[in-house]
Amino acid sequence: MRSTLRAQGEANTHAPPDSSLSNDASLETNTATKAPTVVTFQPGDPENPRNWPRWKKWATIGSIILIDLTVSFGASGFSPAVTNFEKDMHVSSVVATLGLSIFVAGLAWGPVCTS
Repeated sequence: MRSTLRAQGEANTHAPPDSSLSNDASLETNTATKAPTVVTFQPGDPENPRNWPRWKKWATIGSIILIDLTVSFGASGFSPAVTNFEKDMHVSSVVATLGLSIFVAGLAWGPVCTS
């Protein structure tokens, strides 16, 4: 089965053999107009997420949930310890919340800088 990535309104342009795409997929690009990329699959294609086995779908959902809960706990788990941190380290509340502030700034700017 072949899956195809194509930009709308673009003629067929296959990816070169040394590209990072597998041999089963082709890539069409439209750099002039920056049209959105549309991914299409042949019927019954095992690479189509809708055709994945139930265990693979649930494993994917479970890993996303685990990552989301970990990030949420990382942001909220620090907050209750701020007052103890202030007392133990003899710092102001501004310095005590600096760790949380940097973490949240990293959550916001990390994806922006890596995209």
